[in-house]
Amino acid sequence: MLYKSNYEGPEEGSYQSFYSTSFTGDPNNAVISWDGPDYIVCPECYLVVKDGNEPQYLFNIGSWNGQDVLDLQGFYPNKGAISHVAIFGKSVPVQVPEPGTLGLLGLGILGMLTIRRKLQKSA
Repeated sequence: MLYKSNYEGPEEGSYQSFYSTSFTGDPNNAVISWDGPDYIVCPECYLVVKDGNEPQYLFNIGSWNGQDVLDLQGFYPNKGAISHVAIFGKSVPVQVPEPGTLGLLGLGILGMLTIRRKLQKSA
C-alpha cells in the first residue's frame, strides 16, 4: 500500500506525507491531491474506492504521473458512502544522481595519478 485515506480518519502508507484527500457528499466524492515533494511513480498501480458495505471499485492507474489530481465523483449514490480510498502498487524509486560523490572520487583518482607521476620523475 502506497497511500490510503480513511474518511474522518488517518492517512496511511509510505506516501502519506505527500498526498491529501478531501471527501464531499455522503461522502460519495473524493479528491486526491499531490502535496509534494515526493510522488508515486509506478508502471503498475491501482486505485481502490471502498465502502464498508458495498463492493469496492478497482482502477488501473499505471499511466498516472503521480502529480495530477485524482477526482473521484459519484460513488455509491443514495445507498452508501466512501469509507476509504487507497493506492496500491510497486513504486519505482526516483533516482537522483550524486555529482558530489562522483566528483570527489574523480579528484581522488586525479590526485593519486599526479603523485605517482611526480614520484616516477624524481626516481
